[in-house]
Amino acid sequence: MADGLKKLESSLKRDNPNVSFDSILDSNRACSSDTDSNCIASVGLEFNKFSQLKVPYVNEYMIGLSQNIYDFNIALKYIYRQGKDEVRRVSSSVANLPLDSNYASTYYTYTNEGSSQSHIITLRMKT
Repeated sequence: MADGLKKLESSLKRDNPNVSFDSILDSNRACSSDTDSNCIASVGLEFNKFSQLKVPYVNEYMIGLSQNIYDFNIALKYIYRQGKDEVRRVSSSVANLPLDSNYASTYYTYTNEGSSQSHIITLRMKT
């Protein structure tokens, strides 16, 4: 779900192509200003926060009737679906979540707060 991927990104500044990126990373020197060079400008902050999620599931109930009347076959079907523990992506600012130093100021987290409900009625006539 992409949690942890941004930590693999770093922005480095260098003023000379003879300075290797590895030596900048090894120095672990953070840039103190925009004009600073041969330093680490930023380490990626996460935008997605993933915690333990339950497996979403759907309860489905169905009933149907079919009847031949003269030259017609008439069928009526009703389906009720109820989704539970569906995965939702929620913004930290909307959910009033606390700031986390490992994440951007506004990050997204995943919850099992989602649900759905469907009522489906089908009427079929065949000759």
